[in-house]
Amino acid sequence: MKNDRKNVFIKGTIFMAVVLLLGCMTPGPAIAGAIPGGLMIQSGYAPGAGVPVGKIRTVHGKAFIMHADRQAVYPVTAGLAVYQDDTLVTKKGGRIVLVLNDDSVLTLGPETEMVLDQSVFDPGASNRSVLVNLLTGKARFFVKKFAALRNSTFKVRTATSVAAVRGSDFIIQQVGDKTIITTLGQTVLEVSNPNFPLAEPVVVNSFEQLIVTLGQLPGSPIQVTPEEIQAILESLGIPTGGPGTGGGADDDDDDDDTGMTGVPPEPPSFPEPTRPVSPYTP
Repeated sequence: MKNDRKNVFIKGTIFMAVVLLLGCMTPGPAIAGAIPGGLMIQSGYAPGAGVPVGKIRTVHGKAFIMHADRQAVYPVTAGLAVYQDDTLVTKKGGRIVLVLNDDSVLTLGPETEMVLDQSVFDPGASNRSVLVNLLTGKARFFVKKFAALRNSTFKVRTATSVAAVRGSDFIIQQVGDKTIITTLGQTVLEVSNPNFPLAEPVVVNSFEQLIVTLGQLPGSPIQVTPEEIQAILESLGIPTGGPGTGGGADDDDDDDDTGMTGVPPEPPSFPEPTRPVSPYTP
């Protein structure tokens, strides 16, 4: 009997030692949320499938990326190439600035999860097709305008809406069951709810805000104040002391590089509100 107990004790001790050893050998902790449970953070970055669709310009705080195969998670660092179907995740205090191949600039705020469902840019074939899925959090989209392209679509999807872009500067926040869309300068969006395919899209113009609630048709846009826009930009970590609060996306015929930087050349001129302003601020 003593020998049996001794053998059980020895086997149990060996088992625990193996478990502890394996735990020490893992590359890093798992990431919750859009990243599947059980995946560990890898130190060396492996490229995704196909050709890159953009590049990380800057990163602040903790942020992670996962490719389409969903086999590994990597810390985001400046200069990393991103690929179609990549998932980007920022943690509390984290922020990412991503430049797509068409020079559109995407800024992800803290605690945001986004998937690059599709990103095709072929100027030779006069074609651009981008579909971004904002799962949660908030992001700013400075979309490069290409008047010469015959086929150009840029769409942002959330749990409650799809925003079709014509060349714009806007911010989308996914908060619970609500999507809050705020436009900046020289912007026109067509927003629809995929749950209501027969309904006409709602047009959102510059310096307006639209709220789309899950299971409901989009409401009517309302004007937003400069203070509200500045508060939203500050929550994204974007300076608001001048240019950068929204001058609109530029055309490809312009000589400046604002499409690359995502910083409009002039401060905005805010219209006086003629309708009730939005209660939704960060």
